[in-house]
Amino acid sequence: MSLVEDIKDLINADRICESTRAYYKMANSIIRDNLREDMEYSVYYSLSDEAKEKIKDYILNGNYNNLVKALAIKLYEYTEIDNLLCCYKNLQNVKVVKDENFRRKLFSLRSRYVTGQYDPITNTIFYYTNSTLSHEFLHMASTPQVVSDDYYTTGFKMFGGNIEFAKGFNEGYTDLLNRRIYFDGDYNSDTCYKINIYLLRIFELLYDDYKTMERDYFISNYQSPIGNFMKYGSFDEFFKLINYLDWFASTKIIAGEDKEAFDLMKKIIRRCSLDKLARAEEITEEYFESEKKPYQKILKL
Repeated sequence: MSLVEDIKDLINADRICESTRAYYKMANSIIRDNLREDMEYSVYYSLSDEAKEKIKDYILNGNYNNLVKALAIKLYEYTEIDNLLCCYKNLQNVKVVKDENFRRKLFSLRSRYVTGQYDPITNTIFYYTNSTLSHEFLHMASTPQVVSDDYYTTGFKMFGGNIEFAKGFNEGYTDLLNRRIYFDGDYNSDTCYKINIYLLRIFELLYDDYKTMERDYFISNYQSPIGNFMKYGSFDEFFKLINYLDWFASTKIIAGEDKEAFDLMKKIIRRCSLDKLARAEEITEEYFESEKKPYQKILKL
């Protein structure tokens, strides 16, 4: 398995700044140092009956922020209670602030606005729109309480040494769950992470059960996607995907990049299962149809 020590083959390499180059080098080191030989990264555990009852009672009846109470109850109804430990702990002192200053333009290359943010250090949700509130709530619900300015994990993102690993991956999967849980599976409307969502719907096929990926997200097992991808792909391919997702989450798609990203994911899925490849093709076609873009099915990957 090779490592991306030189990022010249990544998309838009000529526009990647020095700090981002350092990001990839450090991320490579982190992944390499933590790679398990058996490629099994899932963490299986079960809360005690007493702990489950405590979490259930607090979410349904506890005296916590009313702005997120309906979101917490909906999440409780959707997922297993073993996935709610982070949510339960953070709910006890979460602060929620509606702030119109978050409706500001994010990048000059893209007509997109920041409408919310979760700060894990202070356990504060800032938001401008209701759809953003539920997205930021999921960030809160997937963040362990052990955080510092130097290191923390949240969902599938790891922050350490001023390096954010898998930010675009985490934002995309957070919004995938946001649309799935709170918007009846509407993956298209009113979301700036649409292409990331569709790519990660395909990524879920690498798991025997997508519920396992959801569980690993809520306990912030950020290595889980790495382990499942590496059963069928290389480090080079993994970092190319991470780079695509980071790029798509922050700026405009340049001609052909979306097709390249979908082709990459389908190449990995093909190694996993031909049956799953058929499903990946369906998701790909659904995306391009919704974008009213032409897409020629690849006959040979």
